[in-house]
Amino acid sequence: MLLSSFSAEDWIKCTKYLKARKLDSKELRLFKFLKNNQKKLDSDKVSIDNLKNSSLLGYNTKKNVQNIMSRLSLLIEDYMVMESFNQDQIEKEFRLFRCYNDRGLFSLANKKADSLIKLWQENSPIGRIYFEYILKIFHNQYFSNNPIKSDTKVMLVKKLFQALLGLYEANMELYNYAAKSDITIKLIDEDDLKNINLSTNYLNDSYFTLTKHLNNQDSLNTDSFEYLYSELLANNQINIELKAIVFSHCEIYLRKKIQLSSKDDYGLKLLDLYEYGVKSKILTYKDKIASVKFQNIIQIACYVKQFDWAESFQSNYGHLVAKEHVGENKLMTMVQVSFGKHEYDKVIGIILFNDFKVFLFKVNCRWLLLSTYFITFDSIDFFESQLTNFTQFFYYNKSKLSNINFERSLNLAKIFRAYITKPNFSLEQVVSKYEHITFKTRLPGFIEERKRYIKENGIEL
Repeated sequence: MLLSSFSAEDWIKCTKYLKARKLDSKELRLFKFLKNNQKKLDSDKVSIDNLKNSSLLGYNTKKNVQNIMSRLSLLIEDYMVMESFNQDQIEKEFRLFRCYNDRGLFSLANKKADSLIKLWQENSPIGRIYFEYILKIFHNQYFSNNPIKSDTKVMLVKKLFQALLGLYEANMELYNYAAKSDITIKLIDEDDLKNINLSTNYLNDSYFTLTKHLNNQDSLNTDSFEYLYSELLANNQINIELKAIVFSHCEIYLRKKIQLSSKDDYGLKLLDLYEYGVKSKILTYKDKIASVKFQNIIQIACYVKQFDWAESFQSNYGHLVAKEHVGENKLMTMVQVSFGKHEYDKVIGIILFNDFKVFLFKVNCRWLLLSTYFITFDSIDFFESQLTNFTQFFYYNKSKLSNINFERSLNLAKIFRAYITKPNFSLEQVVSKYEHITFKTRLPGFIEERKRYIKENGIEL
């Protein structure tokens, strides 16, 4: 029985806990009765048959008494969990960090994370618990809306590696301790110990081979990618944090290949990777996927002209974005797919007749709407007015944008303006002037689509 483990202090604390949870309840009255008879918990006095005929619980049936006792047991278990939690300082500190992070208090969360990691790395014993919590912190930072992943992504990955290696070293210390203890007291068979050793060595080789390939990230070659990709899908021994790092590198590799090559294989493989990322929960945080990440995936699918895949991804996983974004996310997917299919009237209609609340959706719509007008305009005066409206929007909302997004948006407008004002327009020359440009890799396609649209619709300017 749960109460048989109670100390005198537990009885006092649990009484206070139950008073806070169940004021003047039958559960509380029963607990007080048990407390007064704590030395007779095995006697008939506290049996169900005796309690059902007692005024203590109001002369209930046997079934009702059982229900009251069951509810009391759940409350006692809650108390035990809370008491254990209050004594676990590491878990409390981590939970405080996570509360900050989950509530969007990212400055407080990251400050708390830095202080905890510094403390744990400086004072950690051989035990692996500290390294596991460090990994949890990085995982929460990276797979949430915390902006730290955008500002210091490379540093975050390096810290993840350090924590993973620290965890590996702690595991090895524990293994060596177990092996030494076994030799001394012979708790397990030597063959079993040998099997553990083989498993540990395999994990060791796996971790360090992965690290070797990942450390060559600046010159990640095809062989390294293929190795990492296969390990990601097949090696179930590596943990979720390391899988996330491998996933990120595979994603970066494939996105670069898509930009440099016209082969469909890279695009299809990247979409397969995203499908795996959602199913394995690498891409989700608290069973949700960030709306911006979701739309980035849709954008890539449309870029490689896999429109059916994009619509299927929306149908299968659209519910995983934040509840308040589900409707707008679906509309945003429709915009991207319609733009990719050259259904420009539909793009314009969806954007102009819907008021998007998500600011980054507003931004994306502005980019796509201006690009649509660039392809379809039949009046220079009209398009210049659209360029002005576009520029004014970004100046007006500058404080809500990162410096890079602000810069790349204005540069997109500058390139489109140069196209309609410079007689000897050269995309290559104009693009070379700017470091950051929205839709940079898609601009050649926009210009070719503009030429096709003019020809098919008989537009003369």
